[in-house]
Parts: sequence; C-alpha cells; structure tokens
Amino acid sequence: MDEEVQKVESETPDLVDTNQEVPPPADPAPEAGNQTQEKVEPQDEVPEEYGEFDAGEGAVFDTKQMPEFVAMAKELRLSKEKAHKLFMSMVPAFRGRLEASKNAINESWKQASLTDQEFGGDNFKANMTVANTAFKKYVSPELAGLMKRTGLSVHPDFIRMFYRIGKQISQDTGVTGSGGAQVKRKLFPNSNLE
Repeated sequence: MDEEVQKVESETPDLVDTNQEVPPPADPAPEAGNQTQEKVEPQDEVPEEYGEFDAGEGAVFDTKQMPEFVAMAKELRLSKEKAHKLFMSMVPAFRGRLEASKNAINESWKQASLTDQEFGGDNFKANMTVANTAFKKYVSPELAGLMKRTGLSVHPDFIRMFYRIGKQISQDTGVTGSGGAQVKRKLFPNSNLE
C-alpha cells in the first residue's frame, strides 16, 4: 500500500510549485498611531473663466467664443496655464487646416475666373490687363495686400468688378472713316478736297 500512495503522490501535481520563488509577505497594515501619509498632489485651481489666450503673431483667442473647449478644460480640471498650454499645442494644426482650406477655396475661385463668361476664356490675359489697370488706380496698397492675403484678389466677382471699371475708364478709341475724296466732295461740294 505504501507503493500505491507513493505512486499517487508522484502522479498528482503539486498545488504550489516549490521551484518558484515565493514573494515576500506584504507589509503589515500600519498601526493606528503610526500611519504614513502619502504625498497628495494639490489640485489645480479651475478658474470660472479662462479669459484670452495669446497665440502669438497678434492672434488673441477669447475663450468665450470657444465654449466646447472651456467645458472640456473644466471637466479635466485644468488650470488656466494648463488650458493655455493645451490650446497652444493645437494652434499649429488649426493654422495648417485653415491654410489648406483657404488654398482649396482660392484654387476653386481661380478656376472659376479662368472660365468666367464675361472676362475668362481665350481673352483672359487681355481682360486681366484691363482689370489690373482699375485695380492699380483705385486700390490702396493696404487693401491690395489684404485682398492677396485672403485670396479675394482671385475671386471672380472682384475680378469682374475691376474688369468693368477698367473698361469704363479705358481710353476711348476714335472712329475712323474709310471714305475717299468722293464722299468728302459730296459733303463739302465747294471745297477743293481730294
């Protein structure tokens, strides 16, 4: 029978693997009078209003115009400094998207101008000379800079307006006749016109 017990014991797996290291016992619970206190990070002060964020280059963003951002900043319990840092980390992406959007819109305006029925098509370059004459005559350098920065200088309606103005201020061409001496004699029979 001892052989049977030994056989069963050898075939039965151990509940605990004795070859593994045993982890050290956990620290006993501190006694009531000898408790250690963990460091508690002070909570950031969440302001009622975040005010304005200066994004540099003269760009200032009023958080009153960004209620979704303010709500999320408050939910995350961000201080004004941390909210500003988060916002500033997003500014380059915003600028990139705005620039890409502006470029796409300007390209569509350029294509519309090139195919415009009034000033586009085959005579586009000649008609742009007429429009540019009016543009240079009536637009200040500041307005010209603004129109180029915003892309309005390629908008079909602006080009059309300056094209029409240019046509109105262009030099009139004289009417030339093709009548010879016979027509002149009929008109002026007493003169010696040839």
